[in-house]
Amino acid sequence: RNPAHNAIMYDEGCPWREDPEDCTTQGMPGRADVSQHGLQYLLVSFYDAVELVLARYSPPGHVFSMEFRTHAEVVAASDFVRVETRAERVALLQSDPEVKFVVASFAGDAFNGLGAILGLLHDETSELLAQAHTELQTLFVVYLCFTAV
Repeated sequence: RNPAHNAIMYDEGCPWREDPEDCTTQGMPGRADVSQHGLQYLLVSFYDAVELVLARYSPPGHVFSMEFRTHAEVVAASDFVRVETRAERVALLQSDPEVKFVVASFAGDAFNGLGAILGLLHDETSELLAQAHTELQTLFVVYLCFTAV
């Protein structure tokens, strides 16, 4: 177990932020303190909010087909001639606190917190590979010594 991972996930605070002492979330009624309880609490809150948003705003009978779930073809942004937004849906981004929390977390704390965890995994993997490389070099030197004698 990695103590740094556990500190990010489960300890109080928000070490993934530039200022880990300031864990307040501005403009999030009911979720102002969610970041100060660790990344695990934040992610569970994020998943709950996503479920609420999907329950509120998904089309009736929103059972997504397998065709919808599979990645059919990559579409480039330049393939669209014109993209129209519905004004009432844009206003929803600022009016519904759950939608606002999901959008803010996706681009903010959830993204940065998972990035911090990914950084730890990368460092640990690099350390293990460096150690394995050193051991292989040692074995190779031992092999050369035995074959040269």
